[in-house]
Amino acid sequence: MGIQLHLRQVLITALFLGAPALAQEGKALVTGASRKPADTFLHQYAETRRFMNGRPAGARITPDEQSVLFLRTSPTSNVQVLYAFDVATGQARELLTPEALLKGAEETLTPEEKARRERMRVSARGFTSYNLSEDGTRLLVPLSGR
Repeated sequence: MGIQLHLRQVLITALFLGAPALAQEGKALVTGASRKPADTFLHQYAETRRFMNGRPAGARITPDEQSVLFLRTSPTSNVQVLYAFDVATGQARELLTPEALLKGAEETLTPEEKARRERMRVSARGFTSYNLSEDGTRLLVPLSGR
């Protein structure tokens, strides 16, 4: 009885948290027709990092209070991109992507950086953090050991 209640709570929570991530791109995840419902759920659960993909992370208000910067992934990717939310218009836009900085090259991590991310339990790729200068004119975005 207790296991069924716990499973029901997990499923409801997963569906509740997964809805914004799936709605972000305006499309459902593509699943194989031969999968069972439980297999489909587990596949989606793993593919979306426990339905956490697409949720903003590391939000910071700029000093002029005109924008909010944050990191976000797409629903089925674990590559974080830097976004800016314009307070006046209410629109979020992609500000900087790892692909733009690397110019098509693959992200390479040193063994030290891999160990640091593992210790911090960071499973995302791309931008895992960023820093904004006090005056808000400069951004520091560590990527691929640089």
